[in-house]
Amino acid sequence: MKTLLVLILLSVCSLYGQNQIYLDQISTSASVTLEQQGSTNRIGADGNPSTITGDNGTFTVKQIGDGNQIDFKLTGDDYYFKLWNTGDNNTQKIF
Repeated sequence: MKTLLVLILLSVCSLYGQNQIYLDQISTSASVTLEQQGSTNRIGADGNPSTITGDNGTFTVKQIGDGNQIDFKLTGDDYYFKLWNTGDNNTQKIF
C-alpha cells in the first residue's frame, strides 16, 4: 500500500494573505493537509476547482482568517474529509 503525503503549510500574517493553492492529485490512500493563515486566501479557482481523485484517503483543510475561499472536488470512495474554516466572509464549494 503506497501512501502519499503532501503537506503544504503557508503561514502568513493577515497583512499579506492572498495565497492561492491549486491541487490536482491522483492517488490511492493519500494523506493531504493544506493550511493557510491570513485573509483572502484561495484553494482552487471559481469554475476550475482543485481535485483529488482516488480511494481510501484523508484530506484536511485549515483556513484561518477572513475572506478565504475553497473550490474543491473529491472523487473516489472512502475519503475522510476535515475542514476547519475560521473567520468571517469565508466561502466553501465542495463537489
